Order: sequence, then C-alpha cells, then structure tokens
Amino acid sequence: MQAALTPAQPECFDIMHRLVLAALLLASPLSARASTPEDFSAVVAAALPGIVNITVWREGPLEGAAPSEAGAEHRSAIAGSGFVVDPSGIIVTNRHVVEGVSTISVGFSDRSRARAKVLALASAIDIAILKVEVTKPLPVLKFGDSDALKVGQPVICIGNPLGIGLTVSSGVISALNRDIHKTPFDDFIQSDCAINPGNSGGPMMNAAGEVIGVDTANIDPYGNGSIGLGFALTSNDVTFVVPRLIRMGRVNAGWIGLSMQDLSPEIARALAVDKDHGFIVNDVDAGGPADKAGFAVGDVVLDVADQAPRDVRALIRVIARQPVGAEVPVTAWRAGKVRRVMVKLGEFPGGPVTIKPPVDNPPPKMEDFGFTVEALMEPQPARSAGVVVTGVIDDSIASEAGIVVGTVILRVQQAAVGTAEDVAKVLDEVRRTDRKFVVLLVRGKAGEQRWVWLKV
Repeated sequence: MQAALTPAQPECFDIMHRLVLAALLLASPLSARASTPEDFSAVVAAALPGIVNITVWREGPLEGAAPSEAGAEHRSAIAGSGFVVDPSGIIVTNRHVVEGVSTISVGFSDRSRARAKVLALASAIDIAILKVEVTKPLPVLKFGDSDALKVGQPVICIGNPLGIGLTVSSGVISALNRDIHKTPFDDFIQSDCAINPGNSGGPMMNAAGEVIGVDTANIDPYGNGSIGLGFALTSNDVTFVVPRLIRMGRVNAGWIGLSMQDLSPEIARALAVDKDHGFIVNDVDAGGPADKAGFAVGDVVLDVADQAPRDVRALIRVIARQPVGAEVPVTAWRAGKVRRVMVKLGEFPGGPVTIKPPVDNPPPKMEDFGFTVEALMEPQPARSAGVVVTGVIDDSIASEAGIVVGTVILRVQQAAVGTAEDVAKVLDEVRRTDRKFVVLLVRGKAGEQRWVWLKV
C-alpha cells in the first residue's frame, strides 16, 4: 500500500527545492553576485589622487545690468572636472569647461590647488589639455579600450558636480554609439551615472579603474539635474586626440571633403544601387581632396582604406585616423559601375582653437601665507574693492584660517585692496614691523563678511 504523505513532507520537499534552486543561482554565470562587484572602494581610492576638480573664472557682461551699466564686465566662477594623464602635470578635461576663461584653478583630492594654463584645445571634439607646474610626479589614470565595452557593464563616474567637490557615482552602460548631434562623428557612451553640471571633463571608468570615457554631456529636459541620461566621449577617441594635441597643439586629423549620409534601402532601390551598404554623397567641398579626385554628388562610397564601418559617423572617424597627406583607396559606385580611386587626404578643417596666451607677469604670490589672489571684477559700486583668492596651499597659514578658493579679500589691516599688488604691498609693510599677526576682512561665497587673522 502506498504511504500517505503527511503535511510535513510537502514542506520538507519545498525547503529542499528552494535550497537547490538557490545553489544553482549562486553558481550561475548570470548571477548578479558573479558579474557585478559589490563595492568600488578600492578602485576609487586608487583613482582619486589622479582626478581633479576645476574652477574657472569667465568674464562677460553682467546679467540684468541696468542701462547705465551696459558693457560692464562680470567675473563668474564655473565648476568642471579633469584627470591627470602624464606625471609632469598634464590634465585632460572638456574644451567647453575652459574655453574663453581668464583663470583656471585645479584642486586635487589632498585639498591642494594649483593654477593651470591651457596647452591646447581641440576644435572638432570637446577635449582640452591643461598643464600645472609640479614639484613631484603626479599619479595618472590609465585608459581602457572603449571598443570592448558592452551594454550593461558597470561604470564609475567621478567629478565635481555643481562645484561641491569630487563626488563618486556609479551605474551601467545604457547604450553605445549614441548620436546626440554634437559633431558629425558622435560616438558617445550613454550611462545612468549621475552626471551633472560640473562633472564635465571627469573620467568614466570601468570596474578595473581604467578610463573608458570622458563625461561630457547630459540630457535634462526638466532642469532638475541628472535624470540618468549622461554621455561620455569614448576613450579610444580621446587617446587618438590627446597625444596629437600635446605634440602638435592640434588634432591633425585626416579629411576627405565629402558630406555623406547612410545609404538606406529605399535610396538604394530608387537609384538602382545594387549594394546593401554604403554612404551616398550629399555635397562635395570645392577644391577639397574628393573634389580633386573627381567625386560628385550622388556617388555612393562603399569603403575607405578598405574599411566599411557601420554608419557615416564611424566612416568619418576612420578617415580622421588616416595620416594627413596620405593617399588612401576609396571604392565608390556611380551609375551602375564600381571604381576604386586614390584620394590624397587633407587636414580636417578648423585647426587649433585660438586661446588666450598665458600672462607674462603672473600676479604676486603670497607664498609664505599660502594663497594667491587676482583682481575682483565686479561693477557694483558698493563692492568695487576686493581681490578673489584663486589658490590656497593645503595646510598653509591661509587654509588654517579658513580661506578657500573664491574667498574675497576686501581689506588687509585697514587698507582697502583692489589688486594682487595692493595685497602684497601691505603684507610687505607688515613684515617690516614687529607685528606677529595681520588681519584681513574677507567675504565668503554666501556674502557674509568677517575678519580673520594670519600669523606673520
């Protein structure tokens, strides 16, 4: 006779079934535990010394100025990010962070700061190269291969959102090869990392701590900050551009002089093109390389340098990577015939962006006090005097007194100051006396004023 099941037997079976299922899930390669690191603290700790926050001062018309103040100049502070790529003090950031600015201050994770100058700005891609003077080699971040990325892989973004200081966020790669219509050759990495204003120029890293992108843009239709639609330039595009900017001051990319679009099946059928992949010519630059080689509107380019990438944006990148002046083979279809033509490439138009040359006579440094200042450009009569602090040495007399970058110094002792030379002059006078302390009237970012003292 078959034994009847007791109420305990189904329960025991259910428990064992759950245990077996749990064991299978833990062993499965699809397990989140197996594929995603539980924390990135070690990766972040290793990367932070090579990542910087950037504060720039941009001069321009004062918003909302009265008619009597038309043309008045205003200096505004803007935040950005960057990272070190060479121990001699070379830093990568976005062009839009530093283009057209008057002063650049770079802050490191150890709270030290340095003044930076622009070495080069790329014209066609949002990349800039900065240089800071260093007394010892700086730690650098290493690049990874962005062509090896897959949607769903974890990424880490570190930057200076809204100027609050270095901040870490993480997410996954949401999409690859995104076209956000910034350039004719967009190839952005999309991520749900928190990328806000101020993150621009910061690194997007993989789980191994390699830079696989440079945070550049986000989509924020509501003006409420990050909504998980952030975009980064690919590391492979950046590593193509950066060495050329450092060596030549420009990208020196190949150019063919053709405007093209992807050949759709509908266009192919309409023109009786018997090819399933190609790029139809929309326009030919007069006097350009393709024009000299005999190309015309309506031609269909099939490959360049024996490469036929997936879309026209990738084709432009293929051409850009060819040496300027090199002759490359181009296969094209015209009126039912395929021909192969050698085209001598030119240089991608635009050249280097003109930048403001560094000041020959930098403002005086109050080195023994540990800070640097520059003239404050504010047109309000009530605040016509003052200098802004542009650099503070960590653990210096100034930092111990609570002076930070952006602090405005209104008076030194009882003397109003309006230039760096004014500050240096009063400090020199105090040094020549037997006083042990000097007082400064300062204004913080919130507008509050207070007196602070520094030891002479």
